[in-house]
Amino acid sequence: MSDEPLDGALSARAHVTGTAMSPAGEVSVSGKGIATQGLKALDASIHLRAADDLRVDMRAEQRGKAVFTAKARVGAGPKQLNEPDRLAQAALSLDASVGPLSLSELQAAIQPTDVDPARAPPKIRGTLAGQLAVGGTLQDPRVVLRTRVDGLGAERSPDGRVALNFDYVNAKETLDLLLKSQNKGELHAAAAAQVDLSYPAVTRTRGLDTTPVDATLTAKDFDPGFLSHLTGAVAKVGGLLYADARLTGTMRSPAVKGRLEWKDGLLSTHGNGDFTNIHLLAIGDNDRIELKELSAKSGSGTAKLSALATRTGSKEFKLHAAAEMNKFPVMSQGQVAATLSIRSTADGAASPTSVSIKNLDIPEAHVQLPDVQRKDVQKLDDPPDVLLTVNGKPIRGTKAKSPGEASAAAEPGDSGSGSAEPGSSGSERAGAQVTVLVNAPRNLWIQGNDINTEIGLSDGFRVEYATAPKVFGDVNVLRGRLDVFGRRFDLQRDSKISFTGPALQPDLNVTATYKNEIEQVTVYLKVQGEAEKLQLQPTSEPPLPETEIYTLLATGHTSLHHGTGKSSPAGEAASLVGSAAASQLKKTLSGKLPLDVLSIEAGDSGIAGSKLEAGTYVNDRFYVGFTGRIGADPMRGENSNEVELEYQLSKHWSVNGSYGDARAGGAGVNWRKDY
Repeated sequence: MSDEPLDGALSARAHVTGTAMSPAGEVSVSGKGIATQGLKALDASIHLRAADDLRVDMRAEQRGKAVFTAKARVGAGPKQLNEPDRLAQAALSLDASVGPLSLSELQAAIQPTDVDPARAPPKIRGTLAGQLAVGGTLQDPRVVLRTRVDGLGAERSPDGRVALNFDYVNAKETLDLLLKSQNKGELHAAAAAQVDLSYPAVTRTRGLDTTPVDATLTAKDFDPGFLSHLTGAVAKVGGLLYADARLTGTMRSPAVKGRLEWKDGLLSTHGNGDFTNIHLLAIGDNDRIELKELSAKSGSGTAKLSALATRTGSKEFKLHAAAEMNKFPVMSQGQVAATLSIRSTADGAASPTSVSIKNLDIPEAHVQLPDVQRKDVQKLDDPPDVLLTVNGKPIRGTKAKSPGEASAAAEPGDSGSGSAEPGSSGSERAGAQVTVLVNAPRNLWIQGNDINTEIGLSDGFRVEYATAPKVFGDVNVLRGRLDVFGRRFDLQRDSKISFTGPALQPDLNVTATYKNEIEQVTVYLKVQGEAEKLQLQPTSEPPLPETEIYTLLATGHTSLHHGTGKSSPAGEAASLVGSAAASQLKKTLSGKLPLDVLSIEAGDSGIAGSKLEAGTYVNDRFYVGFTGRIGADPMRGENSNEVELEYQLSKHWSVNGSYGDARAGGAGVNWRKDY
């Protein structure tokens, strides 16, 4: 609710007699010019009368026009309210109406003022109107509800209309929902059930499994575009929806038959991609449900899925599915993480408690990694010890969690080592158990500007999900290469990544070879351990000291000397895998080389423009450094190789000079003060 103060004037009048158990009298409260943020001023009044019965009158007006009225009566006095049997037989009546009321004004009135503008919900528009009538007694109640919203939409979406009707009489409920789109298309849902909501039936525990139900869904030319932005879940939705389906039977054993189709669909998400030309066609009955087609385009890629579920028992189904993707983009944080081309089929079974895919067959798959030109987007959380304000008022409603809350929140995700057994169970299971056996021994390719590798999955490779994903099996490297800092590393065939449970805790055992033609040295780099605790073990032929091996990997030579920077040829931008490998190698090099400074920076246009800086302090005052640049232009006075000297005269003063192979250099006197 809004924390804005209310404006206006309030007055009250009361006259009560009798006893505390049986009071009688009248109470009236009225307000004039009541207003808050976004809500126009209104006049309101409440009048309560207690005698042999109870009566309440409520009314709210804006500019002399009623926006809310209600009249209620209970045919029992205050004393009888404590006697359930007499209260159940007392006559009830309620007549209430609301609107026409602007949804935008209502949203502004209830929305907190300190909401972060970046997280504020979409601005909703439309006009709400409704009536509610209640009659009968608690033993035999009757309810009639009629509501509608005209001109419903949000942000830039088209307008639509929603009408909802509900009736309850003789222990039978009926619900009717009608949605109309701007193109005059309609979606109509109707349902009926028989659940006794009278008193004292509602106080008794009863199962709903045998409750009869009857529901229908029809749609023709319905455009869901006006529903875009309403919840914030999707940015835009469109297309035409057609439906003709019916559900009968009981809650426990429903029977479904019908058809659903979505043509020329459009779906725009927040950060997960935009999908066009969506076509969904599903038909089925109680024994057979078929997804004939679910297809979509995204960017220059396409995807298509079909599936069939055939009943084999009272609650069991046999499953078959086929999927095909061609250069379909996979998005992460609004950027393309990879494009996927794949052919696959799946066969298995499903029940209310488990989904078992016994064979997910992938004969071929290509994962194309993009160049690392994507922005390094970081997820930002509210700092726990900083309060952001505007005009002295906080703009974010978050607060730091207490240590107890933080530890409690962390526990569900702390799987630890976990159990590696596929059948491990216990209280951690919250829903259906999903098990997928993957058959993909070869022809799975990961490709990019600096990687071209074929992998395969071990026999019996398995993925499970209950409360958290678990993976069991090996990812085997069959052949391939990876370029890091312009060096080509060939991956050996016996390399593999092993999973024994938690999906984010694989164990690596990868060996790569790098051959330097100039130095006539072959380096074998073995990477072992979990992702967070990787160990690099270098060896070479002929044998070299470890420091010389790392120097060779970083510079192309076994020692730092003039011309080192030229050994890394210009190339294209690094892929995600290449970037990660470069980061890990740089971290290792920094700890192994006898240097005080080691910096490797990628260029804006790929390897061209990259810079290597290495240096050491001869003593506390004298620094000697070397910088190698790839793609430097000597005609412009750009040094490919440059030596830098710096001498510290005092705390604030120093002199420095540099000179390189393009006969370009400089000298200077520097003054520095740290704040």
